[in-house]
Amino acid sequence: MDAQQFLAEFGHIANAPGGVDRLRELIFSLASSGKLLDTSEPVEPVSLDRIADFVMGQAPPGNECNTKGEGTVFVKTGEFGELYPGRTLN
Repeated sequence: MDAQQFLAEFGHIANAPGGVDRLRELIFSLASSGKLLDTSEPVEPVSLDRIADFVMGQAPPGNECNTKGEGTVFVKTGEFGELYPGRTLN
């Protein structure tokens, strides 16, 4: 399937049972293997701890949590799925 056919069929794919979850898995797989990058420039793989802060401690009070998906992301360990954190906004 080429890009043009994919875009033409996107609605069918996304609306299929489990389609959105499968698309997420596909995108994650392509991204984590570097296949979504511009190959004209070399890219150095890095460890996650070089680009993110990991802070041990207690969670902030609920009224201080970001529920709009704006700004800094706060993810608890228990929110991680097999491939990536689940996304739940109130």
